[in-house]
Amino acid sequence: MVFDDIFSRVREARPEKPEEVVVLAIAGYGGSGKSYFIREFSDYLSQRNLEPFKLSTDLYHMHPRSKKKTLMNEFMAQGVDRTEAIKIAYDHDTNLMAQHLALIKDRQNVQASGLYEGDSGEKNAKLDINFENKGNVWVLFEGVYVLDKSIRGFLDQVVFLEASHQTRLERTDKRAQQRVNPYTIDREIFRAMDRANHDWLEPQRRAGDIVIDNNDYTNRKIIS
Repeated sequence: MVFDDIFSRVREARPEKPEEVVVLAIAGYGGSGKSYFIREFSDYLSQRNLEPFKLSTDLYHMHPRSKKKTLMNEFMAQGVDRTEAIKIAYDHDTNLMAQHLALIKDRQNVQASGLYEGDSGEKNAKLDINFENKGNVWVLFEGVYVLDKSIRGFLDQVVFLEASHQTRLERTDKRAQQRVNPYTIDREIFRAMDRANHDWLEPQRRAGDIVIDNNDYTNRKIIS
């Protein structure tokens, strides 16, 4: 089972310690299946009597969904190409990410509000991580930007998920339709986001400790 292999690799690289905090990063392009992977791996860890916490870089989006497209249009009207405009509109607060991860690694509680909420697209999400009465904790930190240089030092292992463009597009479109405020994925923006993320993600793939073919949730394969 893929999860057994991942767990074994993490333990080989990082032997278990009392009251430890393991931060496992789950990286990949949009729609590669990071959130679903984390849900299933969390269940796996719970069966091993470990405490899984889920954390996403999406929480740290700088702008609500309604403002992202406005910003993109404004920058493109100023002559900025679409790829660069997307990078600006979809920027993340990496400083806040680093602050939270530093607290987490030190087993200090984290409470925050005004974060990005994926279903609504608004900045109204809350984060509450509490270590009281918790044993060994695994933080499953997923997102496109989990290997930003400001936070790389907090990560114990990196899993990179791969899936084809078409599979990722179909998953993303389905998820968008299931949101509290449903919307349709713009195919051109999705392609442009892939281009915008390519230079960022390919080095992440090479830096990944474990690379997984995640095209089929029922038949994942470890590539490297």
